Amino acid sequence: MTGKIIIKLESLLLAVSICFGSLALSGCQQKPEETETSGDGQYETEATSADNTKPSETSASLPSPTEAPSPSPTSAPSPTPAVLTDSEAEAEALKLAEKAGLTKEELRGKYVLFQKYYYVVSTNVGVEGYRNYLYKFFPLVADHLKSENEESFLKKLSTLKMFTVKTDAFAGGFSGNQIEFNGDNVKYWGEHYQTLVIYHETTHFMDAWIDGEVGEVYLMKDGSFQFYPHSMEGEVDYDQVVYHSAMGYFTEGGAEKYKTEYFTKASTDPTPTGLEFLVGLEYIFGKETVDDMFFSHDTAVKFCELLRENGFSDEDIIRMLRTTVTDKVMKDKTKYIDPREVLIRLYINKIGPDYAKDAKFCRIIASLDKDLINKIPTEYRSFISKVTKAAGKDYNSMLKQVRKKVGTQNAYFEEKPYTIFLDGELKLVTMLCTYEKERPVYTSVIFDYDFDKRSVNSIELYIDWVPESIEIKKLPTEEADALVKTLYKDNSEAHNQTVTGTNERLSDLYKKAEELGNKYGIYIWFADLTPEGVLFSKDTKAYERGLVSMTLKNIENVLSLYPEDYFDQLLFENYSAVAICLYKGRFEERFPESAFVNGKNYLIFYVDTDIVSVQGYNGGSTIRRMFPDATPMEAELICDIWKATEGVISLRNRYYEKPSLTNSNWTAKNYKGFKYLDSEDGDKLEKYAKKTKMQYFICNEALIDPKTDRILTYEYMMLLALTGKDPGGLSKECLAKIGELQNAIRQEFDTSAWPGSTSWEKAVSLINAD
Repeated sequence: MTGKIIIKLESLLLAVSICFGSLALSGCQQKPEETETSGDGQYETEATSADNTKPSETSASLPSPTEAPSPSPTSAPSPTPAVLTDSEAEAEALKLAEKAGLTKEELRGKYVLFQKYYYVVSTNVGVEGYRNYLYKFFPLVADHLKSENEESFLKKLSTLKMFTVKTDAFAGGFSGNQIEFNGDNVKYWGEHYQTLVIYHETTHFMDAWIDGEVGEVYLMKDGSFQFYPHSMEGEVDYDQVVYHSAMGYFTEGGAEKYKTEYFTKASTDPTPTGLEFLVGLEYIFGKETVDDMFFSHDTAVKFCELLRENGFSDEDIIRMLRTTVTDKVMKDKTKYIDPREVLIRLYINKIGPDYAKDAKFCRIIASLDKDLINKIPTEYRSFISKVTKAAGKDYNSMLKQVRKKVGTQNAYFEEKPYTIFLDGELKLVTMLCTYEKERPVYTSVIFDYDFDKRSVNSIELYIDWVPESIEIKKLPTEEADALVKTLYKDNSEAHNQTVTGTNERLSDLYKKAEELGNKYGIYIWFADLTPEGVLFSKDTKAYERGLVSMTLKNIENVLSLYPEDYFDQLLFENYSAVAICLYKGRFEERFPESAFVNGKNYLIFYVDTDIVSVQGYNGGSTIRRMFPDATPMEAELICDIWKATEGVISLRNRYYEKPSLTNSNWTAKNYKGFKYLDSEDGDKLEKYAKKTKMQYFICNEALIDPKTDRILTYEYMMLLALTGKDPGGLSKECLAKIGELQNAIRQEFDTSAWPGSTSWEKAVSLINAD
């Protein structure tokens, strides 16, 4: 199993960099070089002509869609909903908890936080098949997530991806914002083992992001300990650094410790050295201290400070850090320190000298019996050997008792029983392995143990750690259609808004927001209309009149392409409102595409009023440049709308035996034998394009994966409808893919109130006519 992104490090199985570079933004008078943001946040720059402004009217070459009369505004609530009362928040949270398989106690009284968490998980299509596991993590999140970190954590959670891969290299891995599992885990090791892996890797994710960006500790020449997150490593003055390191025991040991405490009650980890070291720290300093260290972004700094406060020299601290991240002891063993010695010295300084008389502490030390650390010299070797030997005498007796309890001799301990705190009490636990049809079955064994008498009081077997499936039963089309219709939310309130703001200079723009909002059932936020909790900084709210006015014109241009009830039909299942949020700032300062605000889960489209390029979509600017009359703002909003549309389609598809838009259906539109590159590297794409039949693809970036191919094809189709001008050269193969998108939209949406042909269908029909 792997460790915590580079920083809390053992091994990373996947290299994923999510670093958003800063982008120089300017007003609409002058446009710098166009810069495209790829899916992983990297930038590529190309010189283009200025196109940051655009008249409010689109080209008249193609007719606009037929529109029904807009409802007249009536007295209605403000675009920002009223805050829920405590009782209302509790009632709603308990309804959702029942769906998630959680009890009231597991919500920890954090009713609003749970609603935010639930909506993020339930609408993240990247965790399909694993939502039940993520719901089970809410008690851990509620116990350790600080309110000031909620927004950044939920943003990471909203983009988390969990999936299986075919590999013989590992059981599971975590890196950046992805968790992957060996697809053969269940086949060879069973569902219970797979669940152990999922809990372990997901704990890494929680550890990595629950307190902001993590990093390493740096011991400087001036004697200070300094923390630098990885994104700031370039700012470190290494001439002043004595030593730097992560804290390895907290990475893997912590993942096992909290997985065990919250879910499984025992561990299959073959080397629980880090786990036992943390148990020792908890015994000496208490649970709160260890929790604070583990879930902090600067874990290693806090640990080093604790050692220094308890009399450890800087040399000893460096030796300990080196020990926690090594998988073998070098010839010069004096460079390391036995972690059991560290615990003993901490005990002496914190509690007193009688450590050898403390039966529980002795058993903790005995649980740290590992060949790796046994090679490290220590003045406490005699004591360590004595307590380890004494603990070993219990092994055969304990195994015999367990075999008798389970009724078979074909049962084995994965580890010698070791110590851990469960519900505040120190227990001995281990994982028992039995076999069914030659496949292992894992069961946690919990010993209620009298440490003074060295005897077992009772034995508990626990195997109920696999969460109940909450995945949806797939139905025939007619049955699924009937069910799906009941899962849409009413959006009439959004069609009857009264928008009022406090800035008199923006009064006509408030009126425009009201007009567009009522027509399309969308809340439009800017300036003082923007509620808290949808942007990371108040400084990014859009107040500049000229930019807001221009942005609303661009938004109107795009919305005019869609039937007026299109966005109503995005309110599926857990979405309860749609909003467009204007902002001025860096792309990465946007909140996730959904946000829970005062009792409603909003599907949000973000529009940068100072945009100079299509951001967040590989190839988005490539397509936009084919349509010089379209602005980057319009192109990006079109991509965002498709992303949301496909997300809702994915949520709907869970109910259908034969879903409409799938990767397999889409891939079938390519030529036989083609495989997507699965890489965003520009050079690789260029080389791959040279040996690919490119008549099947809109541009090179469409070769990345099916999802990127779809979004770029959609962008082309909608920009064609927006500008009324065909750049030319569309192949019949690409037209077939556009037809696939059109059919999917027709199948997924109720089109009874739509015109005979939508704007995009009319645009494409003109190409076909040519």
